[in-house]
Formats: sequence, C-alpha cells, structure tokens
Amino acid sequence: MDGTGYGLRKVILLILVIMQITLTSCSNGGASGAGSSGGSASPDESVTAGMITDPDFCRKAGEGVEVIDMRIGMWVAPRAHLMKTQEEADRRFAEIREAGINMYYSFYEEKDDAWLDRMLRAAEKNGVGVLISLDRVYSGSDIEKNLELARRTKDYSCVIGFNMYDEPSAEVNPLLSTQKIKLRELAGDGKILMCNLFPNYAPPAKLGVAEGVGGRTVYQTYLDRFMSEVGTDALSFDFYPFQANSSTDKDYLRNMLRNLSDIALSAKKNGVPAWGFIQDSSWDATRVPDDDELRFLSHAHLAFGLKSYSYFLYAQPSDKSGGEGIFKGMIDYDGNRTEIYDRVKKNNEEIAGMRGRFLDYGLEGFLTDNISSAYRSCIADELRLDGFGSLESVKTDRNLLIGCFRNGDGIAYYVMNFGYSAGGSATLTFGEGGCDITVWGSEGIEQTGHSDTVGFTLRAGEGKFIELKAYSDGR
Repeated sequence: MDGTGYGLRKVILLILVIMQITLTSCSNGGASGAGSSGGSASPDESVTAGMITDPDFCRKAGEGVEVIDMRIGMWVAPRAHLMKTQEEADRRFAEIREAGINMYYSFYEEKDDAWLDRMLRAAEKNGVGVLISLDRVYSGSDIEKNLELARRTKDYSCVIGFNMYDEPSAEVNPLLSTQKIKLRELAGDGKILMCNLFPNYAPPAKLGVAEGVGGRTVYQTYLDRFMSEVGTDALSFDFYPFQANSSTDKDYLRNMLRNLSDIALSAKKNGVPAWGFIQDSSWDATRVPDDDELRFLSHAHLAFGLKSYSYFLYAQPSDKSGGEGIFKGMIDYDGNRTEIYDRVKKNNEEIAGMRGRFLDYGLEGFLTDNISSAYRSCIADELRLDGFGSLESVKTDRNLLIGCFRNGDGIAYYVMNFGYSAGGSATLTFGEGGCDITVWGSEGIEQTGHSDTVGFTLRAGEGKFIELKAYSDGR
C-alpha cells in the first residue's frame, strides 16, 4: 500500500475526530477534561478528547480488521448413544460449532472404531479441530499402542495433533520423550504434540517432584523438568477455582495467579504458546460458574497471554450416580442443552468481538498499582513492571489487572476488572501529545482515534484490549 493512501485515511480520521470533539463539546458546554481527580473517572467525560465513539463508524472500522482465529476447545463430546448414525454425529457437532467451539480433545471414542470414525467425519464437516487423546504410558508397549492409534487417525483433515497424556507425573517424562520423538517421525511437523499438565494445587506425589530445585518451588520444578525432559508444542494446564463454598474463592484466585504466572513465564522461556482449561461446570465440591464468573475466567487467562483455552466440560459423560455422573456440562447425558450451553455460547460471542487482536501480541508483564496487594503479591516478580509504553496513570474504582503486550514496536494493554461482583470504570492517561488508541470489547471496536486520555466501563469480570493504534472505517 502506498503512503498516499495511508495519509488520506489519516486525514479523514482527523476530520472525523475534530467533528466528534466539536459535537461533544457543544453537548457538554465545552467540557473536554480527562476525568475526575479522584479514584475514578466518568467514561463520558474522557472520550471527548479525540476518540471516535460513533457506533456505525466503529462497527465498519472493526469489520475491516482481519479476524485472528482463537482455538476454543472442550472436553467430552456427546457420548456414543447420541451419535449412533453419521447424521446424528453431524448434528451434534454442528451444535458444538454453534456454541463457538472449534477444537475438541477426544475422550474414549478411540475404543470404538465406528464411533471414532463418525466423530472425526462430523468434526471435519463442521470445522472442528481434534486433538486425539492417547492412552497414558507406563511402558514401551503402551507407546506402540498409541502409535497405532496415531496411524489410524493422522490423515483425517480435522486431526490437528495429539494430547499425549493428561496430567502426567514427572516420573513418566522419559517415556513421554520417547513417544514424542516417534510421534513426530510418524505424524510430521504439522501436528501439535502436547500434554495437559497438573495445576499447582496437585500434591507433590502426583507431580512426581518431592522438592523444588535451585530455589524454585515444587511446581516450578515440575514445569522445568517437563519442558526440558519432554518439551511440547504448547504448554497447557488446568485450574478450577470455583468451589461450592465461595468463602474459599480468594485463596483459590491467589493461587490461580501464581499458576498463571508460572505458566506464562515457562511458555515464554521455551518459546511455545500457553494453553489452559477453564471451569464451566460443577462436580464434587465445586460450583457452576455464573455469567460473571465465567467471563472473569476467560479474561484472566487472556490477560496472561494464553493463546487457547478449553471448557471443562461439554457433555455429561454418564447418567450413573456418583463418579462421572456427578459432572454437569453444557448438555446432559440425554443430549439436552443446559443453561451452561447458553452461558458458554454467549461468553464465546463476547470474546469473538475482539476479533482475536490479543493473539497478535505477546505478554511482557503487568502494571499492578491498581490491584490489591493480596493479588499483586501472587503475580511473579518477573512479570511486575514499573511502567510500560506511554501509559502514565490509571484511575479506577475497581481492582484492575493490566496486562502489557508487545508486537514488535506495537504496544497494547489488556485491562481487566479483576472481580466478578460488580462493574466499574477506568480512565487511562498517556504521555504529552497523546497517541493513537483503539478500545476493543465484546461488540468490536468501541472507540478509536488519537487522544491523551481514554475512559470506558467494565462489567464484572470483563476485560478490554487497548491497542495503541487507530483504525479507519475505510472511507
């Protein structure tokens, strides 16, 4: 694209900004301040300094931005009795795709060749990528059985890779390393090879690590050993914080911040994307997250730079009392949608509004002045920054988790209301002369333009992605 075309769009954008300022100044008696001097600022006051908020302009500008697809997965698809024919399987996977889910970890379908084939063909038809879950390995013969399953499935176009082990102990690292090498030879470089690791609340006996090494915690040592002894194409973990007894929430969330910190740092050190699982369901002594809590979990993972997450879980795996039958998912054992289905679908639609812009950036760290010390202390020291980019100050009435992101010379901030009980507002002030700014939210671009100040509201648990660049509506 030549410089003349770019310059013309900048001139048009400037004219529209001036029009926005003039109209807003008239309606506010000429007020164009950056916000109040207290702990919060009215977003209506702070958008008058050069930000375009016209819905039609913002919608068109957002639609002109290429979507970066995020892998959003699930655990446990509808069971065999709901997919007895290919038509039934196709319909079930169309329903999965309708919820905004585009990735699936296989779950026991490999025990039935006909069921496995129906599932994979349905996934292909509906654009759902599949990670084939391999059996746990305890010996060389287990590896050979897993390789046979990989041979049977690797040529389906929907198979994007293999989940080699769910929550492995460090004791099986040597076997996993051997299996990974053989899988790579068999499946080629185009397939994702990964494992989903334990959360940090798993006891040392499960982690297979008795004590930390070199000043590292037991869990950090577990991650270090896995990445050095096995090494995978993505670093994945699961953490489920919402217990039936909500009085434990704060302790679990503090631990989740530690876990996210460790995963983010290990993924960056090893040059792989971080993935996760988020809780949408209930089992044992846990509770089903409500709309605000589910939104909170999604944005917390994205604010830490994760590139993919999956929902635990989609389908109730059994109708038997006890055991797996206690799990409540997006559909029940008979295939009926539950309220969780609608909640997850809505949540995915909101995240999709940002068009995956956050995926184009990498996490550098966090600005933590606007979050309580109880949470701040749980974010790794290496991720706590004194400043980032041209952001000079933040005014807010909520706990804010502010992720700092970079893409080459590009700067962005993931500003999240780190709480799920109430909404609030935030006002960001940048250096003298201001900068180009775009606010991405659940509806797409909410504001774009050039200013030294931008303000916005945040629902409970909500995050917004703030790019230091402006977009035109194409005129």
